[in-house]
Amino acid sequence: RLWTAPLLGLPGFVTPESLWASNEWSEFYLSEMREISEEWGELIGPRVVDPFEKFLRKEKGYDPLFWKVTCLNRWRKIFKVEL
Repeated sequence: RLWTAPLLGLPGFVTPESLWASNEWSEFYLSEMREISEEWGELIGPRVVDPFEKFLRKEKGYDPLFWKVTCLNRWRKIFKVEL
């Protein structure tokens, strides 16, 4: 599966985001999503935290948006971006 994207002519590589989110990095994901929800509430709000908590309880599948929002929050903090 690691080489699926390049073989299809797509850039990049596959990462085990869903495993990270459900195991050793779940608290990191959750804290980043809660923080950006508090800081950018009008843009993000609880729309990402609630589904992630359902994912942790195994009530919902993994959504790649979880990783994207986590990265967005890191970017926001590193570059001191405010709305």
